[in-house]
Amino acid sequence: MSRSRVIRATAALTAMTTSLWIGTSSLGRAATVSPQAEAAPTEAPTLLAQFAPYPGSSGITATGSGTATAPADSALIYFTYYSNYYPTPSEDPNAPPPLPPAVTAADMKPVVDAIVAAGVPAAGVEATADPSSMGSFRIRARMDRPTQATVQRVIAAANEAATKGGKYAGGGSQVAYLTNNCAAVENQARQNAIRDLQSRATALASAAGIQMGNMMSIAESSIWGMGYSPTCPSASDPMVVQNPYAIAPADLTVPPVVQVTSQVTATYEMKR
Repeated sequence: MSRSRVIRATAALTAMTTSLWIGTSSLGRAATVSPQAEAAPTEAPTLLAQFAPYPGSSGITATGSGTATAPADSALIYFTYYSNYYPTPSEDPNAPPPLPPAVTAADMKPVVDAIVAAGVPAAGVEATADPSSMGSFRIRARMDRPTQATVQRVIAAANEAATKGGKYAGGGSQVAYLTNNCAAVENQARQNAIRDLQSRATALASAAGIQMGNMMSIAESSIWGMGYSPTCPSASDPMVVQNPYAIAPADLTVPPVVQVTSQVTATYEMKR
């Protein structure tokens, strides 16, 4: 083989080798690029997932309050009397102190009679031994259409009869004024609160130089009496009728009324 043919063959072989290497390198590059192609796409701008305000979405919020009272339909009075029993100390230091004598119906009868004589129907008076204090007793009296004078008279008569003779000491009294129609009293307070709310919202809008549109939301809460209870003192509520600890101490300066305060909050559209 001549020298020129050898040179041409060598050049052809070199070209084939170079082409093969380039092709293989391209495949290698494609293989290394593919993982990048599978990477997670760039996240969309956060603003696209957020609420975008639009005209008319702003609002003006105000709160109004209103109070309503109504004469109590009935009064519930609880009395507690404790034994004044003081036993003679025993000469034996190890002997337990004697218990006071158990209360009897005869002990409670003078107090019951005094309450009835003061104006409470006999069917509305219930006397029981105090389960939490040996020798003591409780009385529950319920009367319709109470007045401040009758409540004062009943409490004074009961205390005088119970403490006469010194056998018992007064443990205080509790009074609850009840209503037969919670809805009527609460609705009146609600209407008063809404009028106050509308007045405040109008004044606020005027001061800010804007106009109110339609109401968008409204919420309410109610508080009954001076004890800030969310529950109406209903005459049919067993918690009020049967639990003396749910009743406030007697305040003879407070008239026999049921009172509720309503608080209403509303948001209106705001127009400029």
